[in-house]
Amino acid sequence: MCALFHRMYLRPLGAATKIPFPESRPEVYGIHHLLSATGCLMMKELIISTPSYIIGIVGNDPRAARLTELLLGEDFSTTFPWVKLAEIDNSMADPSSQDEVSPQQLIATHPNIDLLFDLRANGRPPEDLRAELPASVTLAGESTADFLLEILASGLACTSCLSDLFHTRNLFTTIFDEVEEDVILLDTQGRILDVNTNVYERRGRPKEEFIGIHCWELEGREFCCEDEERGKACPYKATLKEGKKAESVHSYVDRDGRMRYFRIYTYPIFNNDKRLTHIMEMRRDITVRTSMEMRLQQSEKMAIIGELSTYIAHEIRNPLFAIGGFANSLLRSTTLSETDREKVSIILKESKRLDTILKSTINFSRPVDAKKGLVDVNMVAAETMRLLTFGAEQKSIVPVLQTDPSIAKAVGDSDLVKQCLINMVKNSMEAMPDGGSLFVRTGMRDGHIFLEVEDTGHGIPEEIRTKVFNPFFSTKDKGAGLGLAMTKKIIEDMGGRVELYSQADEGTSVTLFFSPALAVDAETSLLAQENPEEL
Repeated sequence: MCALFHRMYLRPLGAATKIPFPESRPEVYGIHHLLSATGCLMMKELIISTPSYIIGIVGNDPRAARLTELLLGEDFSTTFPWVKLAEIDNSMADPSSQDEVSPQQLIATHPNIDLLFDLRANGRPPEDLRAELPASVTLAGESTADFLLEILASGLACTSCLSDLFHTRNLFTTIFDEVEEDVILLDTQGRILDVNTNVYERRGRPKEEFIGIHCWELEGREFCCEDEERGKACPYKATLKEGKKAESVHSYVDRDGRMRYFRIYTYPIFNNDKRLTHIMEMRRDITVRTSMEMRLQQSEKMAIIGELSTYIAHEIRNPLFAIGGFANSLLRSTTLSETDREKVSIILKESKRLDTILKSTINFSRPVDAKKGLVDVNMVAAETMRLLTFGAEQKSIVPVLQTDPSIAKAVGDSDLVKQCLINMVKNSMEAMPDGGSLFVRTGMRDGHIFLEVEDTGHGIPEEIRTKVFNPFFSTKDKGAGLGLAMTKKIIEDMGGRVELYSQADEGTSVTLFFSPALAVDAETSLLAQENPEEL
């Protein structure tokens, strides 16, 4: 049947429509190619240069009605716009009519017909009819009509499937690219096969640069590769080994010296044989959520420390006061030898140091009594630098003050802001035992006033960077470890925030952010700071 249809239809079709079938292999452009999904796409490219191809139908056979319906259908017209149907005879509209239009009559009316279907119940033998028709007309009968109907139906179904496939693919691509997380498709060797838009736009590089590289090359091996010493597991390797979903939390320091946290999920992808062929990896930035969790933990810890510190300080200060008092009395005694006097002096000195620590602990546990007012941050910075410049120069430290005269006044307590700044400058000076540069800057950023202290010291190691604001945490031999914790507490109680950036061997910067004073009366401004939801 296919060979017969090829002889009767395809070869004349190629000649009539001037479709460029290769003369050496015309069979590769058979009807299956013409009507298949691939063929449809190819034929669409020929629409502009291809003349109309006219089909005529005569007869009352049910095939005629079905064929006519398919040829006039929207799907066929869209796929093959160059194929036209000649005027249908009147008997098609009235099956009871005995008057049928003959092939000769239809060709006389439409001399440009290329293909004629003779589907009359009492039609003449094809051989006789063939002799009476022009050589340019291809004659087809019932068997050819059946075959064409089947091919047309399957071809249009393929076109519909292809349309659904394109729609599904576009939908998937849209969802894939709209996901805010990094989505990466990997093979079983860890090479990247595809990435979503977020991956390359966030890094400012073209997508092509990521295809083919290994997943650990995105942020470096230290980001997500397995590290037993640091207790880090590789979710990709876990999924590759077990064929199950895996997840883990990893972190790295960005270019600005800020710690970023990511939760990495990996999902296995199997083929029809249940064999793992790909792994989908999703990297979700949880830095903000981690920061909120840390602040919540810090608040809970501070509450416990406050209660405990008050109790311990009260219980220790009474006996400590007695120890100091007796040590003073012994020092005034004339009966002590020099050796004993030296020992008593040490007792008195250490008791005073312990009392200082207890006072700091008590002050830390108490609520900050911040007086809300207007703070001239530039003036506070200038006064603090004048106070500490001499000590800095003695340690070969070059102090640099960079203020922005155009900034607004901040809302807060000037004395407490100066206390925080002095503590930050001292920390920076201690981080540069061999000298360096100390920068104090002011300005506006994201609608807030900032006061920044930056040094060129040794930086803060990554493993302790998240602990520096914890109460009683210190890397120094002396001190209670309350300086930065107290600074953070004071600034946050005033409605501000503290940010820390550090790079190993490059230095550290600590920035205080304050709310600007608004151009309203004092009462309204205070209400806006304490109860913003009521305005």
